[in-house]
Amino acid sequence: MCFTGSEHEGKPITEEMQAVLNDQAADWKGFTIKIQSPKETFTAEEPSIITMYGKNDDNG
Repeated sequence: MCFTGSEHEGKPITEEMQAVLNDQAADWKGFTIKIQSPKETFTAEEPSIITMYGKNDDNG
């Protein structure tokens, strides 16, 4: 299972979301992550951070 989340200056922009991957092939494939970010993040000094990570039954 693959999950994403995003934050800006240490504050969450989005809740944790499960990413739906249509193709489970072992080869590398392109993908797109779309989030709605507040307008003030576009001109802020610090960039927003998008995190992508995996989970299995052992680490919840």
